[in-house]
Amino acid sequence: MLYSHIVTGRNCTSPDEFLCPSGRCIRRANVCDSQCDCAPAPTTSRGGSSGACADEMECKEYYTDVHGVRLCDSSNTLTCIVPGQNRDKDRCIHPQYLCDKTNDCQNGHYLSDEFGCRKRRCL
Repeated sequence: MLYSHIVTGRNCTSPDEFLCPSGRCIRRANVCDSQCDCAPAPTTSRGGSSGACADEMECKEYYTDVHGVRLCDSSNTLTCIVPGQNRDKDRCIHPQYLCDKTNDCQNGHYLSDEFGCRKRRCL
């Protein structure tokens, strides 16, 4: 699935890669991991930057589609789904707590905020 922040008209050689605005390809596992792997996205024809990191933009949509964590009503949180329970009991968490090696959803289910996360390596 393509997200609006990665549609550029150019492609990386592997489907497991993400194309930065600079043309550099990074591992897709590094997208939305709370670490800037691309240079900040350009915003002007003179090369100015918004200061936003291209691989860390629109991450709510990424986590919703990739990790199965649904959006909350608030613009800055995600919902931990607890199957078989009233939706009022669903817990909202901030995206920064996804894949942080702590089960913030605490639902004991595969739709945890830690499900589908890849192990991070130190460089």
